[in-house]
Amino acid sequence: MNSRTSPAPTGGRGEESRGVPLAPRLMALLLARLTASDSARRGIRFFDDQGGRLLAIVGLDLVGALSMAVAPFVLRAVVDDGLLEDGSAQGRAALVGQVALLLLAFLLQAALGAASTLIGAGVGERVSMRANVAVHDHLLRLPFSFFPGQRHGDVLTLFGADITEVRSAVSLSVPRAISAAVTAVVGLVSIAVLEWRLAVVAVCLSPLVFGLMTLGRRRGRELTREHIKLRSAHFAVITDTTGVSGALHVRLFGRSLYESDRLAGIAEQTSQVALERIRVSAKAQLMSSGGAASAIVAVMSVGIWLVSTDRTTVGTLIAFASALLFAYRPVTGLAESRADLIEAGVAFDRIFGLLDLRPDLRNLPTTTTTGGGPVVPARSRPRADPAAPGRRAVGPPAAGSGSGAAVGGPVVPAPRATTTPQVRTPLGEQRSVPGRSPVPDPGAMPGAGAMPGAGGRSPAPRDSETTGPALQAPEITVDGVWFRYLGGRQNAWSAAGRDVRRRWWYVEDEDEAEAETAEPAGDEVRWALRDLHLTARAGEKTAIVGASGAGKTTLGYLLSGVHLPDRGRLLRDGADFAELSWGELRATIGVVPQDPHLFNDTIAANVRYGRLGASDEEITEAVTDAGLGPLLTRLPRGIATKVGARGYQLSGGERQRLALARVLIADPPVLILDEATSQLDAATEHTVQEALGRLGAGRTRIVIAHRLSTIVDADRIYVMGDGSVVEQGRHVDLVEAGGAYARLYNRQLRGDADRATDDLTRADEAGVP
Repeated sequence: MNSRTSPAPTGGRGEESRGVPLAPRLMALLLARLTASDSARRGIRFFDDQGGRLLAIVGLDLVGALSMAVAPFVLRAVVDDGLLEDGSAQGRAALVGQVALLLLAFLLQAALGAASTLIGAGVGERVSMRANVAVHDHLLRLPFSFFPGQRHGDVLTLFGADITEVRSAVSLSVPRAISAAVTAVVGLVSIAVLEWRLAVVAVCLSPLVFGLMTLGRRRGRELTREHIKLRSAHFAVITDTTGVSGALHVRLFGRSLYESDRLAGIAEQTSQVALERIRVSAKAQLMSSGGAASAIVAVMSVGIWLVSTDRTTVGTLIAFASALLFAYRPVTGLAESRADLIEAGVAFDRIFGLLDLRPDLRNLPTTTTTGGGPVVPARSRPRADPAAPGRRAVGPPAAGSGSGAAVGGPVVPAPRATTTPQVRTPLGEQRSVPGRSPVPDPGAMPGAGAMPGAGGRSPAPRDSETTGPALQAPEITVDGVWFRYLGGRQNAWSAAGRDVRRRWWYVEDEDEAEAETAEPAGDEVRWALRDLHLTARAGEKTAIVGASGAGKTTLGYLLSGVHLPDRGRLLRDGADFAELSWGELRATIGVVPQDPHLFNDTIAANVRYGRLGASDEEITEAVTDAGLGPLLTRLPRGIATKVGARGYQLSGGERQRLALARVLIADPPVLILDEATSQLDAATEHTVQEALGRLGAGRTRIVIAHRLSTIVDADRIYVMGDGSVVEQGRHVDLVEAGGAYARLYNRQLRGDADRATDDLTRADEAGVP
C-alpha cells in the first residue's frame, strides 16, 4: 500500500463557502444572481481570501455615493434660495460656494470610482489566474481517456474566452453591481428626505423596472451556449489546420480552399448567433430602459402636480429628479451588460462542469521535489535473478492460468449492485455508495484548491519527479484483464455548458449501476482485450506481437498506466497497479511510444523531461547511448539545439531515438517499447538495438514489435489475436510449431512484411488458428 492521501468525500457543493469570510460569500451570491448560474456561487474558491479588497470596494462606493448625494441638495438650495437671481456680493459668494461643493463632490466620486475599479481589476486578475491554474491542474489529473474525444478548440475556449468572461464579471460587473446597490440605497434615502410622497411613488414603480430587466434571460442563455459551441468549433478548425502536422496535410492534399470555406461557414454561423444574441439583449435593454424612463416620467408628473398645488417647491422637484436619475442610472447600466453576465454564467457552468469530472486519484499529489534525485546507473542497478525459465509448451494457454488466456473464452458479466449503487472509480475499483454520492469537488481535494496567494496557502504539492535510487526490476503480470473503449461516454464534458453527463465517472442509482456494469448485447460488445493473461518476468525481455488491431498498443497503454482495466488486475511483483500512486508507477515504468511527442524546445529540455535534475553531461551520455552521437557532433549548439514543433526539425528516426534517450535518463526498472524502432533504417536499428540490449540489462523489458527480427532473442513471445493470447513461447519453438507466428515470421523473412500483417489480420478475423 502506498502512503498517499486520498481525497475526503465532501458533503456537497455547499462545502466551498464553509469557513469563508462574509464578504466573499456575499460576492458569490451576487455573482450567482447576476449571471443566473448556480455554478458562479462555487466560484468563491477563486476569491475566498479577497474579503478585504471586496470590503474596500464597498467602502469606496459608499463614500462616493454619499459624496454625490450632496448634489441634489445643492441644486435645491440654488433654485429655492434664488441664488441665480441674487446679484449681491453675498449671493454670488454663496453661489460660488455651492458650485465649489458640487465640483468637489464630483471629483471625489470620480477618484473613489477609479480606485474601486482598480481594486476590482486586481480581484479579477487573481480570479483569472487561479481559475487558469485550477483548470489546467485538473486537466492534468484527468484520466487519459478523457482527451482523445475532446476537440482542442473546446479547451482553448475554456482557457481563453470562458476564463476571460469570468474575469470580466468579477472585475467589472460585480463592482458595478455593488456600486449600483450602494448608490440605489443612498439614492433612496436621498429622495425620501427630499420628498417622501414622490419616494413612495418611485419605490412602487421599481418592481416594474427590475422585472423588465429579466426579460429574455433564458433565450439569451440558449444563444450564448450555442455561440460558445460554434466558437469552440471555430478554434478547433484553426488548431487542426495551423499545427505542424495539420498544416502539412492541408498542403499535401491541396485543401487550402476547402479549409477556408469550412472556417468561413462556421464563422458565418457564429456571427448569426452572435447577432441574434445582441438583438435579444438589445430588446431587453430597450424594455428595461423604457421602463425606467416611464417610471421617471410618472414620478415627475406627480411632482409637477405637487408643485402646481404648492405642496412642494420647484427646487425640490429638480433635486428629486437628479437624485432619482442618480439612483436609476447604475441599475439600468447593469441591463446594458446583461449579455456579458449571461456569458459569464455559462462560462462558470463550463469551468465547474470540467472541475466536477473525477480525476485519476493516482494523480493526486504525494510529495514535493524541486528536481531529480540521484539515479543509480543501469550498470550498478541491483539485478534480478537472470535464471531463464524452462521452455513452455507452444499453443493456446490454459484458461485462468497466470501466464496465458483461454482463446475465445466467455464474457463474464461484472458483479451487479444489490442494495446500494456501485461506483466504478478511475482506479477500476467498485465501491458501495449509500444513496446518491456526489463527486468530490476538486476544491476539497488535497492540493486542488490550494492556489498561489490564496489565504496564505502554499501551492499544491506535486508528485515526485524522481524517486531517488533506481528500483530493482520487478515482475509484471497481466491477470485476467478485460478492457474496452467506451467512446463518447468517456468524454463526459459537454461543450454546451451546463449539460454535463458524468455517467462514466460515477453511478447515481441502482438502475444506472446495473446498466453501467451489464454486458452489452450483440454488436454493442467491442472488447479490445479479453481475459488476457501474461507475465513479463523480472529482468527478462518479453515480446508482444500480432496483427493490426489485435490489442498490442492497447495492452501497452494499460501496462504504462494510461488506461486501467475494466476487469482483472495489473500487478507489479504481486502489488496491484491500483494501489500505486502515479509517482510510484512512473518511477517503475518508462515508455517509448509508437509516435513520441517532442516539445518545441531544445534537445536537452526534451531529454531532461524524463528526469528534471539531470545534468548536461548525463543528457549528452543518454543521447549518445540512444544512437544520436553523430547528430550531436554535426549540430553547432549540440544539446542546446531547438527541435521545432513536435520535433519536425529532426527525422522520424531521430525523434524516436530522442524519445528513447528521454526514457533512459529516467532509468526506470521497466521499459515498454511500443514499436520504438519502427521508423529506423536497418543500420540505425541495429545500433539502437545494441544500445537497448546494453542499457536494458537488469531491466524488465516489454517490447511491442512489428519487425520480428527485433525480438528473436526475447525470453518469451506472446502472440495476440482479437484481444487475447493465441500463442506463447520462445522464437525457435513458435517457428517450429508452424502457427500464426511462424507464418508471419516466414513472410517477413522473405521481405513481405505488409502482406504478412494483412494475412494475419484476415486470419484472425476469420477465426483461423
